[in-house]
Amino acid sequence: MQPLQNEQHTLRPDAIAPFDWPERIAETELRAHKLTPVVNSLEQLAAWSTSGGGRAILHLDTGMSRLGLSEREVDTLAGDLSLLRGVE
Repeated sequence: MQPLQNEQHTLRPDAIAPFDWPERIAETELRAHKLTPVVNSLEQLAAWSTSGGGRAILHLDTGMSRLGLSEREVDTLAGDLSLLRGVE
């Protein structure tokens, strides 16, 4: 995927971060288009890590109980940083 650009702005593909995956966007599609996934759970983190890892954004639940790693998941992650293996 080429950068999207006009005279004033350039949007690189790695600046696009899809929230909804892997159910709708397979890891292979994320990689093929050089997109940076937003990780919302330890399950997504494990899926991304085992599929090869790479750049990702960790999304934390800020208390609205919608998307993001829960407080319990953050505690689990803080206690076992090996869960981040292969994730930049």
